[in-house]
Amino acid sequence: MQSRFNPPLLAVLAIAPVLSLALGAQAQKIPPGHAADAAQWKAWRESMKQTPVPSKGCFTATYPSPEWRQAACTVAPDVPLLPARGAAHIDTVGNTIDDTAYATSGVLSSAEGYFVTVSGLTSGNAYSLQVNTNTFSTSACSGAANPAACWGWQQFVYESSGSVFMQYWLINYAEKCPSGWNTFTQYGPIYCWKNSSATGVSGEPVSELEYMSLTGKASGGTDTAVVNTGYGNVSAVGADTVLNLEQSWNSAEFNIFGNGNGDQVNFNSGTTLVVQTAINNGTTNAPVCRSLSYTAETNNLSLVGGCCPYGGTTPDIQFMESNASGATATCGTYGLQGNFTAEPYVTNVNVTVSGGPPFYINYSAELEDSTPGATIYYQPTVCGEPEGTQSGYSGQYMDFEVENCSGVSGPIWATAPGYLPSGVGSFYL
Repeated sequence: MQSRFNPPLLAVLAIAPVLSLALGAQAQKIPPGHAADAAQWKAWRESMKQTPVPSKGCFTATYPSPEWRQAACTVAPDVPLLPARGAAHIDTVGNTIDDTAYATSGVLSSAEGYFVTVSGLTSGNAYSLQVNTNTFSTSACSGAANPAACWGWQQFVYESSGSVFMQYWLINYAEKCPSGWNTFTQYGPIYCWKNSSATGVSGEPVSELEYMSLTGKASGGTDTAVVNTGYGNVSAVGADTVLNLEQSWNSAEFNIFGNGNGDQVNFNSGTTLVVQTAINNGTTNAPVCRSLSYTAETNNLSLVGGCCPYGGTTPDIQFMESNASGATATCGTYGLQGNFTAEPYVTNVNVTVSGGPPFYINYSAELEDSTPGATIYYQPTVCGEPEGTQSGYSGQYMDFEVENCSGVSGPIWATAPGYLPSGVGSFYL
């Protein structure tokens, strides 16, 4: 059996509403403009994740080119993205401390964060995406008042005004900061911070969150921050390590926060985000979920249900945060399961299935509405083999080549901003 993505077919949908959503370990969403070339676009994005920047400096890549090209470096915003206050990490996401992925063995060489689901989000103020590391011992603390009480901390940052960079901290330095470092004293003892160079990036509104990702890397003496803005543009900045992160990186926190100075990003009522933080520590072991936040920036969403750890090729954690009334989440076998308890977006959906052995089985979905941003989810079982949850946009379809058997079945449902889910039905031969 071979599964392939092909260009869109016209088909129509319609079904009864259901209030549960099984997400599974998810790939990032496909922007509507790339529905026709979804397979090629996904392959390009994955290849760029694996392609290191050629040297220290600032770089961009644009679909479909497989190569980084050098860009002019810019100055990162002169704003501290503050560490959480005190050993108890008392700063919160909304109602409690954030969820962080902890590797039970080895050290991390990279961590990537993105949003599996974005529902109901229509507005929000200035924000940052952050991949935050654990605090750790570093030789950069050698000049501290008490080096044993000083800790390094590093952030990989996308700032919504339009830049990607890294920010470094010496926590509890308690001495005059080294040359080139800024001084921060609001927590009492002297902390020191500074930025790497930055790569200029388009400033994306919160409506684009589901197409974006942020990755931090630390390997071979080089640290790199990479942001994918979703529409075929990837930007990166690489620099010599400042804190020797690669020797001590064991935890990664990803989320959307205020854009500095401990600020909060506030979303409209009815917003739900499902966060995925994937780590690479050279194993397939599931990370441990830790209720721990390293940053003082916050958002106005509340964590819902538990944090779900998953092993595999790209071990990850998933969790839900929401300010939608009645939202719930539990950990399913293949991914977080959520009840968004929102008003159905549409209640009528039709499914068309055609073909059969030894031909292709074609099935497709198209929303009966013109609202932009609507997503179609498929969870097919073909010839008794589950294909996993897949997603696309109105008009997109998937082709399956079936040999020596017949039959495709499973749920299909549609979602749109503010209304999750809209309906569910089945397709069959």
